[in-house]
Amino acid sequence: MSEPRRNLTLHLPLVTGTDGQPYISCLAVAALLEYVATTIRITGLDGEAGAELLDSEASALTVRAIARTGPERSGQ
Repeated sequence: MSEPRRNLTLHLPLVTGTDGQPYISCLAVAALLEYVATTIRITGLDGEAGAELLDSEASALTVRAIARTGPERSGQ
């Protein structure tokens, strides 16, 4: 099997709520969790490498959220 692509969060649907905050759907969260679990299984990542994968995905999603809402809304 080939290795799944990195930064799935770059492809998840992100919407801005009426409160100005970014949100993703429950189905998108489930897809992200399935992606991480599958990647760990396919590549045989150990605990630290799995944690690095989660950190990478979290960082990518954070960047998208800030870009969508702007730094003035994110408290940055």
